[in-house]
Amino acid sequence: MKNRGIKKIKNILFLIMTVIIILGIYINIRNSKAEETNSVLLKIEDIEGKISEQRISLIATENEDGTYNVKIPERTDINKITNFYTEKGEQLKFKITEDAVNLILTKEEIENNEINIKALYTDGNTEISNMIKRTDTENEHESLFLENENLQRRYIKNLTFLNDLSEDNINEETKWDVSALQDESVIAWYDGDAEEGFNVYIYSPNGIIYANNDSSYLFAWMTMCLKINGLNNLNTSRVIDMHDMFMFCECIESLDVSSFNTSSVTNMKWMFFSCKALTELNVSSFDTSNVTNMLGMFKYCSNLENLDVSNFNTSGVVNMGSMFAGCYDLVSLNFGEIDTSNATNMEGMFHGCTCLEHLDVKSFDTSNVTDMGLMFGMCMALSELDVSNFDTSNVTDMG
Repeated sequence: MKNRGIKKIKNILFLIMTVIIILGIYINIRNSKAEETNSVLLKIEDIEGKISEQRISLIATENEDGTYNVKIPERTDINKITNFYTEKGEQLKFKITEDAVNLILTKEEIENNEINIKALYTDGNTEISNMIKRTDTENEHESLFLENENLQRRYIKNLTFLNDLSEDNINEETKWDVSALQDESVIAWYDGDAEEGFNVYIYSPNGIIYANNDSSYLFAWMTMCLKINGLNNLNTSRVIDMHDMFMFCECIESLDVSSFNTSSVTNMKWMFFSCKALTELNVSSFDTSNVTNMLGMFKYCSNLENLDVSNFNTSGVVNMGSMFAGCYDLVSLNFGEIDTSNATNMEGMFHGCTCLEHLDVKSFDTSNVTDMGLMFGMCMALSELDVSNFDTSNVTDMG
């Protein structure tokens, strides 16, 4: 009787083990099939035929709503994509993050295992989806902000770029389309009033906000503005023109432009003109290798005490006139090994730097300079200045 009980227990244990093994095999097979099902071969082809097709094998991750997310890593030949389309011409949903383009696909599309996609590529001068409209005509004291008839720039108190939000946060009553293509890929809204100041918010449902190729005057004449928040959410990689970008932002004490990609910028004249309240400005990350114009770039940044431009590549800069003029409180100015070999204008370059006690210009190449008028005018604290290396053979104005 006892042996029968033991045998019965052994049979039960054997049965349990068998079930566990079978279950394990089933799970492995199921997982294997799931992985195969979710492995998607993407064939990406330029809609205009400018770029040869790519075949990329990627994994699709299921979302809570039953759709699938396919992450395409950023690479040089797709970072200018504006939209994805199926071969039938239907636009696919997508979201752009800092490091990838994320396609949102249906279960049916995933189960096909191969998706044929046509992507619209653009060159650097083209206005695209997710890009803010041009502001180059909003260059006066009473100018509107991004063409909103109820919002003058001079009454903006705070401006914020958002990368995420709940739909409930959008003020539907004041919302307007600020995208270059007017496709609602970038929207803005505001609260407040002209007396107390407006709070303005800018957001893209696709997860990225491109500054326009021409971003001149983008924040100009916001004389009441105290803060510009979330500048790290503004992608400046396509910007060519930044002239007068922050002109007359007279109440802002600190600007975080450390995330700015300026590798394509050619014009920075008057960029921070009359930012009188700025006490700190870190431009160490700026790539200025393509800049030709720095006229008045920091003029009347009268509260700045320290400025380091030692990282600037100024080999292509032609105009340096009034670059630091009116920086009255500046006590430290670091050039490093500045290249001025192509500069022709240095008129008033340091004019009004009344607190600057030391200025090392020994590395300056002035062989092409024609105008040095008032270059060191009103630099009353300078105790010594060595310009023995200056080549003035082409200079016509030293007044």
